[in-house]
Amino acid sequence: MRRAFLFIAVVLATVSVAIPLSAHSEVRLRAPDARQTVGGEVDHIDILYWTPIRTASISLVGPIGAVDVGETTVSDTNLVASVEFDPLTEPGDYVVQHTELSADGDTTDALYAFSYDPESATVLESLVDREGGGPNWLILGGALGIVLVAVGVFWPGRGTDKPE
Repeated sequence: MRRAFLFIAVVLATVSVAIPLSAHSEVRLRAPDARQTVGGEVDHIDILYWTPIRTASISLVGPIGAVDVGETTVSDTNLVASVEFDPLTEPGDYVVQHTELSADGDTTDALYAFSYDPESATVLESLVDREGGGPNWLILGGALGIVLVAVGVFWPGRGTDKPE
């Protein structure tokens, strides 16, 4: 009976840790990305998250001050936050500041920088079509692994001395 209780406790502990970990928003990809130099027509910023977000806000500051950006939108799957603006014309460094509200109600603030050079061969891509998959499978796989180890350790009859 004690082993069954211990097994249930291990399973509940695993699930209680896995669920909150999967709720916090974490950036998966950015376009443009941090420290990247992009050229061509740069007219939007996309941020792809591992887990769904509720809301987001993205702002942009360039070499001559704040860039007038539109309203930040969140995709139907709540995995991509995007903002559009008139194409950049001033070469130099730009700072992106973003704030997002994750599914569990935590707010995350972050910033990163990229460079704009009209002559750069690196063209900005959209991340809206790259949604999908995330660490939820990793969390579930890890939980399953812990459960299998717990079963192996606490399986009745295992580790007991048998009379000869």
